[in-house]
Amino acid sequence: MEVKYYAKVEQVIEKSSSRIGTFNKYHIWTKNHVKDYLGKKHAFIWVLRVYKLEKPLMLGRTRGMLYANVDEEVSLDNIKPVLSDKEFNKIKEELY
Repeated sequence: MEVKYYAKVEQVIEKSSSRIGTFNKYHIWTKNHVKDYLGKKHAFIWVLRVYKLEKPLMLGRTRGMLYANVDEEVSLDNIKPVLSDKEFNKIKEELY
């Protein structure tokens, strides 16, 4: 499995599940999936900052899963954010 990106949790925001529809453009799930999953619970939104690795890595996959096994240290030298600081901060403001 080729890995080209690194993501870091920058912040976790708690919101009412009734407000989660306002975040549809920021996640990959369908509206119904999110609604069924959360029910009446509060949503915890993980704000990820994504970086492009300087050099892609080839990693082994776990059986039946879409996760990669990292058997060696991954260099984060010279990583570049996918979004500029301005773009990323604008999205963070929209999440509040």
